[in-house]
Amino acid sequence: MLDQLERHFPEGVRWNRPQGGFFVWVRLPEEIDAADLLTEAIDRKVVFVAGSAFFVDGSGQNTLRLSYSQATKTDIEGAVAELGRLIKRRLGDVSERQARMPGM
Repeated sequence: MLDQLERHFPEGVRWNRPQGGFFVWVRLPEEIDAADLLTEAIDRKVVFVAGSAFFVDGSGQNTLRLSYSQATKTDIEGAVAELGRLIKRRLGDVSERQARMPGM
């Protein structure tokens, strides 16, 4: 999964490198809401856990948890590639909106 994240996720997305366990924790740029991303990802048969569920203070909207414990290599490759496309598109949409706004 880590290799696929390096390959498909855009600059500005960060993740941990677990020494064990079953999950990778991902931090998206602040302007991307993981719950909104999840809705779109589900339509493409990709599911993750939105990170806000793990923050008792209401933060973490731009975080998500990816599981690699029971997915096949092929599933991981396809899912991470699709998530990368969705994230890149959302970042492009934000950049386009900012370019149209005066003073940005």
